[in-house]
Amino acid sequence: MKTFGGTTRCRSILAMLALLACSHSAAAEDCAPGELCGAATTGTLEGSRALEGGRALEGGRALENSGAPELHFDAPPPPPPKLRRLHALSVRVSQMLLTEDDTLDSSYLTGVGVSFRVRPLRWFGVEPGIDVFTGYDEYDTARAETNINTDLLFYLNPRDAVQIFGLMGGSIALANHSEYWADEHSTHLGAHLGLGLEFRVTHLLSFNVNAVAFTRELVGADKRTLDADDPRASVPRSSGGLMLRGGTGFYF
Repeated sequence: MKTFGGTTRCRSILAMLALLACSHSAAAEDCAPGELCGAATTGTLEGSRALEGGRALEGGRALENSGAPELHFDAPPPPPPKLRRLHALSVRVSQMLLTEDDTLDSSYLTGVGVSFRVRPLRWFGVEPGIDVFTGYDEYDTARAETNINTDLLFYLNPRDAVQIFGLMGGSIALANHSEYWADEHSTHLGAHLGLGLEFRVTHLLSFNVNAVAFTRELVGADKRTLDADDPRASVPRSSGGLMLRGGTGFYF
């Protein structure tokens, strides 16, 4: 029995030594009960941190995509172009210096008129008009004329405030004489050429002046006769002169 008891006692001592060795090993690893020790613990911690960082990044992107809409500050649209006025009604006064035949004596006639200007292009315009002149001729006899004319205008600088233009055109003049001619009425067909300035004060208002040189022919001169006391040898066929015009135009 002693041998059996000794054997049992030895087994108990071996078991206690094994438990002490296990306890010592756990203490060396510095692990709490139920926790992983060493490299396993470090790997697990790093994986957890990486997972948390990925979740935070995805959350930030989701916040950017699902947040308030972005504000775009676009430039305002350009203003609409100003309407280019194509038509103008003009009122003008005129002074005519008229010379008939080859004589140096002249008639001075003063008139008023109206015209209607159309500018389909910036550099081109058409202006029909009518002027009424009254005055005295070189023989101091009363003379009146109604001048119906059409001008073609060619602008050299149509975008400037002060515009230079050349003009050319034709006219029909209906004249009335008080004496010397058996027929008191006469008709003249003419052509003219000139140069002018237009001052565009605003888009609606303008002032213009021009100087026009003209020549014209008497219609039916062969059928006309002179009075016995008329100092001229024959009825003059042609006449010409210079005309100065100035007025105000209202564009619409």
